Amino acid sequence: MIVLALILVPVFAALGAYAHRETAFRTGWLVAAAVVHAGLVGAVWAAPPEPVLNGWIATDPIGLIVLSVVSGLFLMAAIYAVGYLRRENPRGGRAFVSCLLAFLAAASLVTLSQHLGVLWVGMEATTLSVAPLIYHRHDRRSLEKIQYPTGNVEV
Repeated sequence: MIVLALILVPVFAALGAYAHRETAFRTGWLVAAAVVHAGLVGAVWAAPPEPVLNGWIATDPIGLIVLSVVSGLFLMAAIYAVGYLRRENPRGGRAFVSCLLAFLAAASLVTLSQHLGVLWVGMEATTLSVAPLIYHRHDRRSLEKIQYPTGNVEV
């Protein structure tokens, strides 16, 4: 179940952050999810869990290294985002925080997937969650950056 928690904690935190109107709550969801996720990754290092969903989602040595890097970088980005949202985003960053957390869930799914179909879903989910982050400032340059091909479909 800890393997599923690595994916579901950011998903539920994204939903919680989107539901709250106050910026402080959103940044709280962001940092709390990052800390919990990093703690779960540490727990996986201490005691590797059993595979779930018929082995489609499980830990492996390389995936665990990548997951650790993703979780550590996300924790640093979440801490930085608190100040960024206070200074740069008067609207409160509802989509920003939710998409960041959705990215963490999707990246976790990619590192834990043991099936090519699940891996593909995770990769596409990372693309879809990052696209609004690229266009966050709503300017022409960011719009140009978002129009890149992903397979046969453009975002």
